[in-house]
Amino acid sequence: MKKHLLIVALLAVLCACTPREQRNMSPRKTLSRAEAMMTQAPDSALMLLENLSKGALRGRENRAHFALLYSQALDKNYIDRSNDSIIRVAVDYYSTRKKEPEKLFLSYYYLGRVQQNAGNLTRAMLSYGQAEELVAEIQDDYSI
Repeated sequence: MKKHLLIVALLAVLCACTPREQRNMSPRKTLSRAEAMMTQAPDSALMLLENLSKGALRGRENRAHFALLYSQALDKNYIDRSNDSIIRVAVDYYSTRKKEPEKLFLSYYYLGRVQQNAGNLTRAMLSYGQAEELVAEIQDDYSI
């Protein structure tokens, strides 16, 4: 009986530590919020993304958006990754979606960053080149 009470108390404490708005926020809203915070508070964006339940990310679009934002947040927080498995989800998705050139541009850029961190400079330059080909289609000066 004491074990059950201890577990219930622990769960109550964990729930109390998470802000109510964050507990009730949909994955899509969490992704939008993290994206909005990315330039001014990348550390907060990273924390939001790390606390997002991966099981709650339904659909390819949400998983690709998460992969792009997570890769971006890691890079902006100077956390070097040399494994491209996360950012590849975004590259694979956005390369088939012609109406989102900004996200494809960023996907190729962060793929290049990961490849550069891995020491594969040739592949990194190819990824940066693919990003550069999209510059004419992008409206976001910050991304460029």
